[in-house]
Amino acid sequence: MAYPFQYLRAIDTLGKLADSSMGLDWVCNHCHRMLRLTLDEAIRIWGRNQVLAGWKPPLRCAACDSRNGSMRVQARVPGR
Repeated sequence: MAYPFQYLRAIDTLGKLADSSMGLDWVCNHCHRMLRLTLDEAIRIWGRNQVLAGWKPPLRCAACDSRNGSMRVQARVPGR
């Protein structure tokens, strides 16, 4: 008997996130500005094996200089 979840895999790294057609957005928690850093750029900087859980990348908001940001996983939308 096949279980419906037996083929699911954990998406725990930047590389697996990219392979799953997902994306990342970073948002400043202070001024709510979207930070301009794509998943592809994050992979170039930190590598495909960067683990997502508990990861706090050293980013700084260009508008308010805050280092308090959030990472949001999202589905990639064609043309975006």
